[in-house]
Amino acid sequence: MGMTPLPGLVMGTRCGDIDPAVVLFLARQGMTPDAIDDLLNKKSGLLGVGGIDSGDMRDMVDAASSGNASAVRALNMFGHRAALYVGGYYALLGGADAVVLTGGIGENCAPARKKIVERLAAIGCILDDARNEAVRGSAGVITTDDSRTPVIIMPTNEELMIAAKPIFC
Repeated sequence: MGMTPLPGLVMGTRCGDIDPAVVLFLARQGMTPDAIDDLLNKKSGLLGVGGIDSGDMRDMVDAASSGNASAVRALNMFGHRAALYVGGYYALLGGADAVVLTGGIGENCAPARKKIVERLAAIGCILDDARNEAVRGSAGVITTDDSRTPVIIMPTNEELMIAAKPIFC
C-alpha cells in the first residue's frame, strides 16, 4: 500500500497500479474527484475487468471456467500483475530462497496460483499441478521437487497481522 490501499496488485474492487494520467483523463471526461475515487476503489480491479458483477476471485474462477472471456482476462491480468511483483522483487533482492503465497487467494485458489506460477519459470518456479490442487488452506509446496525456486503456500491470519502493533516502532 501507498498513501491509500489503491497501489500494488489489482484487487477485487481496487484498480492496483495504473497510469496516473488515467485520473486526469477521467476528470477531463467530466467525472468529479469523488466519482473517480469511487470508481478506482469500488468499481475497478477484478470487478471492473471481469464483467460478472463480482470482484470475488471464487466467482471469477467459476465464470472463467464457464468460458466468460472477461473473467478469463481478469484472471490472466491478476496472474500477470502478481508475477510482475514477484519477478521485480526477485531481481531487486538478487534471488530468493522461495516464493511464498498467502492470504485468501494464495491459500485457497489453485487456479489463481497457477496463473502466477506459470509466469515464474524464468526464476525457476515449475508448478506441480497435482500439488497445487491438493493444497487448500494449509501449508505446502506447489512446485516440483526440482524447481530452483520453490513456491510455498503459507496460511496467515490477515486480520491479526493488520491489527498487530509493528515491532519496529
